[in-house]
Amino acid sequence: MPLLQTLLPLLSRRRLIGAALAMSALAHPAPARAGLLDDVPVGLGFAAWDLCTRVLAIGDDGGRVRTRYTGPKVSPLPWIWRVRQGADEVEVKTWLHVPGWRRLAVHRPGLGCTLLPPGVDRATWLRTSPALKPPVMSLAPGAIQAGRPWPQGDGPAEAPPAHTALPIALERASAALFAETTDNPRARQNTQAVLVLHQGRLIHERYAPGYGPDSLLPGWSMTKSLTALWAGALLGRGVLALDQPLGLPVWAGTEKAGITWRHALNLAPGLAWDEGHSGFSSVSDMLFSHGDHAAYAAAMPMEAAPGTRFNYSTGTSALLGAAIRHRLGGDAQRALDSLWQDLLAPLGVRAGFVEPDATGTPAAGARGVLRPRDWLRLGELVRREGQWQGRTVVPPGFVAFMRAPSPANAGYGAGLRLYDPALMPATVPRDVAYFTGLMGQFMVILPSQQLVLLRMGVSLDKEETRRRVFDAALALVRASQEPREPVLAQAAGR
Repeated sequence: MPLLQTLLPLLSRRRLIGAALAMSALAHPAPARAGLLDDVPVGLGFAAWDLCTRVLAIGDDGGRVRTRYTGPKVSPLPWIWRVRQGADEVEVKTWLHVPGWRRLAVHRPGLGCTLLPPGVDRATWLRTSPALKPPVMSLAPGAIQAGRPWPQGDGPAEAPPAHTALPIALERASAALFAETTDNPRARQNTQAVLVLHQGRLIHERYAPGYGPDSLLPGWSMTKSLTALWAGALLGRGVLALDQPLGLPVWAGTEKAGITWRHALNLAPGLAWDEGHSGFSSVSDMLFSHGDHAAYAAAMPMEAAPGTRFNYSTGTSALLGAAIRHRLGGDAQRALDSLWQDLLAPLGVRAGFVEPDATGTPAAGARGVLRPRDWLRLGELVRREGQWQGRTVVPPGFVAFMRAPSPANAGYGAGLRLYDPALMPATVPRDVAYFTGLMGQFMVILPSQQLVLLRMGVSLDKEETRRRVFDAALALVRASQEPREPVLAQAAGR
């Protein structure tokens, strides 16, 4: 770095831009329709929001976040970035004075961080955006009882059933998920948490150094599953129906007006979308360069009849968040409060947030941040078919819809990934459903085995993480069905 810092000021501006962006092209090949210049704002926006969320909103160690998590994800941007961290904001720009090459994320306690669109200053945004306040996280009576085991309380993990092979299998599976095989920051797993439920009991919980049961962790696209459950809770209240149009006012009188909640939840609205995460794409442009996510997604052209073509899209989940807000009267605070009152509080969730975009609408496809134990509550809610401690939080029929293969893609339901032989071993039980998110977030739900496995972290090799997660899930399935003694004998080499 000292040599680089000496040489860079000697380079002309054109040569510096060319060198930095050529390196970026090697690390993150951009779509043909986007130029190299488009990648830099994406990286700046990702970095500003990620640093703000992890360091200011969550309280993670700033040095660890920069060097292990954010920096490797946007490499080689750290060669030319300038990061300014204040008490409640993070700004990331470059040494180069290029218009639009600056991103600012602002932290508000209890709400997380919001990334401002380029060209909008903080004072103007605060003056013109909804004045949100943290939702009241009031719990249902008896939702959490002091000293009780999870989920009735917040006690430590219980011992797994001693008559099965689970105790040994849990330790082995957890060790495999935490194992590192390289010091290359772009190939490390960076597992932060592994938790396992069996028959509704928390039987394993392990965290990386610096993390624990009260750590808040980003779920990224696991937020799509959370949003689907939120829609289901509102369906149970009669706020929406699957075959009603989303009802976005901007679509009135257009062919898009026929897009229903069913189409959107199945990620098959018929809208064009590019979900690429390596440089410029629809999702990166929406998240990191536009303040109104739903407006960006709503403007996408139709490319297929609704319900006929699956297209994995964070933009579609943004539309769901905006449609929920519209159904609730258009008030951003009311939508934010509904997320807690109708879904999270009944489950006993007491901390976390879904960060809003610059308009105040929850970023419903990507920005959920909860404790791992509370992400588990959502997975267990799916396993229990929407029931929680004697109460219907989400109607069972809606959970069945979430878990049913959609007409457009047999490997996806509504907010849930399903069995797909192209993505997992053939021996995985066919009733599997799972949440998944960027950088290796996985929550695998196996109803027939009464198992839920959660892995969270910051992996840039998600396919390796996927392999490890499903290997672990299969090992736990086998162990839950095997008696303990043969496994002990095998371990002892007898």
